[in-house]
Amino acid sequence: MKRKGLILFLAITLTTVFMPAEAMQIYGASAINYNSSDALSYAKNHWNDGKGDCVAFVRKCVESGGIPRDNNRGYNYTAKQYKDYLVKKGYAVVYKLQTAVYYDDYYGIKADDNKGKIAAGDIILYRCNNKKCPKPDFHLSICNGAKGTAQGKYPGWMTCYAHNTAVNNKVACKIRCSKCGASKNSISLYAIHFKSSENGYSVYNGKVLGVKAKESSDKSITVSWKKLSTASGYKVYRATSKSGTYSYIASTTKTKYTDTVKIAGKKYYYKIKPYKKVNGLENLGKYSAVVFARSK
Repeated sequence: MKRKGLILFLAITLTTVFMPAEAMQIYGASAINYNSSDALSYAKNHWNDGKGDCVAFVRKCVESGGIPRDNNRGYNYTAKQYKDYLVKKGYAVVYKLQTAVYYDDYYGIKADDNKGKIAAGDIILYRCNNKKCPKPDFHLSICNGAKGTAQGKYPGWMTCYAHNTAVNNKVACKIRCSKCGASKNSISLYAIHFKSSENGYSVYNGKVLGVKAKESSDKSITVSWKKLSTASGYKVYRATSKSGTYSYIASTTKTKYTDTVKIAGKKYYYKIKPYKKVNGLENLGKYSAVVFARSK
């Protein structure tokens, strides 16, 4: 082996061997192997690393647990944008949580009231119901499970880690909106629940074949594909370039979908992902090949 080749080989080998576990985990293709213990270990050790930002903090936590990052952008997400990223990529599903009084007039998340909707390692989203709020999804924290507080109080109630000393490692309660000042009584809590094996999801490798796209009428394109016997249904994704960002646009149990587009004469690109329901949970398969058509 020539010297340059040997140096390159050693560099790659050393990088792989000594790469931190956190960095190695984040390049997975789904949330199936998400490890809530790793996410919460990061949260416990880093929640008070300076002022920071709640979204950046939560991202670092869940990336430590194995949720892939979007390498095309930095830590400049809003709470809503990060929630949308996780949902559109198929890493998580969002549930509205039932809250109840756990002390005086403080509302928290009781585990028994929210079975199957939230678990340790999930993200808690705080949403303001004031219609004039500029950013209703205003805060994120990471759920630490239902063991109660570190002081042994309120077992059975969800606690959380947050980049905020007011709510960190305490019962996840409604808080005043940081964007418009609305009172805690105007706040709802949601779970960003990961599609992991820990949460009951399983691996599904189904892939759709025979995908076609053609113009069907004014500003509409029909996408069709062959039926997949193992699938419960199909998700349709669209982009405006072959290598662009594909957005989820529809779910169907049929083998065709007619998409109404905005611009005539423009090429639109599509790919299909099947899903299989197991115990009521949607397990996503693999993307199909990309097809395109030009709208009339």
